[in-house]
Amino acid sequence: TPDYIKNAFIGPYGDCVHCKGDNCKFRKAYSINGVDYEKCNGKTFEFYEPDLIKMQKYLELFKNFYPKKQY
Repeated sequence: TPDYIKNAFIGPYGDCVHCKGDNCKFRKAYSINGVDYEKCNGKTFEFYEPDLIKMQKYLELFKNFYPKKQY
């Protein structure tokens, strides 16, 4: 994964800093390569300086998260 995508998931932007309780409905928690991350739903996954050159990688990412349903 290119850094311009990976940083949205592992970088410090959007780190959860206020609601560490079990009842937070806004926290997004996940693990990448054995490292746990917690992000605040209001500030997550922003991709800076998108352009057409990067578009194919962004589309691959979205297809992985939202696979086409088989009917």
